[in-house]
Amino acid sequence: MKKALIFIFLIIAAVLLGGLISSVSDGVSGISWLAYNKGFSFDTGTVDLSVIKLGLSLSFNMNIAQLMLIITAMLVNSKVCKALSA
Repeated sequence: MKKALIFIFLIIAAVLLGGLISSVSDGVSGISWLAYNKGFSFDTGTVDLSVIKLGLSLSFNMNIAQLMLIITAMLVNSKVCKALSA
């Protein structure tokens, strides 16, 4: 359980820190490539029952900084889990 919580914390921290790095580096000429992002989304539409309006959609957007930090978080997680079990 402790290992799963550490993994979730590291992934969330990587996504948030990657978003921050991406927004800061967006206008800087040397590191603007960190802000390059791609995304995709699914939109199934809405059901309007005049009382309730139900919609379902999924959107996914990731940039280079987040991808690099997520990979780093996975590597750090394996090192931390080895240290916890020893």
